[in-house]
Amino acid sequence: MGPLVYVALVPLLLVIDQTPERTFEDRFWGFFKAVLLTGLRLVLWPLRVLIAVLQHRKGQAWIWPPVRYRRKIISRYAQVFRYGFTAFVIWNLATTYWLPLNALNFEEPAAGLAHLGAGLTACLVNPFLMTLPLYLFLRLRHYLPPFPAAYFLIPLWLVFEWLHFRWPLAWPWLSLGHSLTDFPSLIQYAEWTGVGGISALILLINVLVYRFISVSGRLHRLWLAIPILGLLAGPLLLNRWLLSPDRPLLQAVGHLAVRMVQPNLDPETARPQAPPARQVAALERQIRRPGLDSLDLVILPERVLPRGTEAACLELSLQARPLRGVVYEASISLLSGFTEILPLPDSLPPPS
Repeated sequence: MGPLVYVALVPLLLVIDQTPERTFEDRFWGFFKAVLLTGLRLVLWPLRVLIAVLQHRKGQAWIWPPVRYRRKIISRYAQVFRYGFTAFVIWNLATTYWLPLNALNFEEPAAGLAHLGAGLTACLVNPFLMTLPLYLFLRLRHYLPPFPAAYFLIPLWLVFEWLHFRWPLAWPWLSLGHSLTDFPSLIQYAEWTGVGGISALILLINVLVYRFISVSGRLHRLWLAIPILGLLAGPLLLNRWLLSPDRPLLQAVGHLAVRMVQPNLDPETARPQAPPARQVAALERQIRRPGLDSLDLVILPERVLPRGTEAACLELSLQARPLRGVVYEASISLLSGFTEILPLPDSLPPPS
């Protein structure tokens, strides 16, 4: 399903083309007309019933004028926001469904409900932020023709992703570039461009496909089909060189002795039942197995410390002390992950 992201934004671009603009009269007098028609609807409701009955006898469908007018003056921005926000909510729920479902792992109902509420709130707030580039793109289209304006969606979205990676509530898996992580053969060029380059290529293909659908004439479509196919095939052809075993970058210059400690459970679907101190003690025993002196690196599970880690938190010091002791005693490197992490000092004193 990952390659479908190459056309994921095309429906939104087509919807933007089909939503009507508001007229000068609607922008300046729409509010007063809406108030007037709402008042008339309340005062003349008996007449509304009579007209509806007469129209029904004639076999004609009748729509109350305020409803008809309200359908007419719906803002283009509101329509695009409705479609865009709905699409991004579906995207968030489909990719982060496990976040609110983690509430089932809490034994205390209050903690579970709080986690569920936080997960659902995030799945609604994040789509709103993702809709902002679409809104700015729509504003820009007032000053540019549709096709040139479509290309400006690319930098607008990339700026959003750049900011998204830098605020505290960052969900990197929601970026366009990370949607292709299950297809490494398509994204080896990220070695040079990073995830932003993958997002840029996805957006460019979306815009070209949108233009391919919108334009008329075989010649125009042919000229658009060539770059689309080139952008799709280019990464595959580039891989022949990027993944070549003869590249200097892929030549071995040394070796590391690595020990991997596997907890035999999926951290996304299961949580250890033992207390944190007992979990850390079990990991320490596995690390200190024979052969520790010959190791260079030890890799631990993703959630080796089950609680949040904060630099000034005494709990962190108590949980991490055994692992830090192993690092200093054996002079090895340790690679692991945390449930959540806040900035730590550059160096920590050895345990006493």
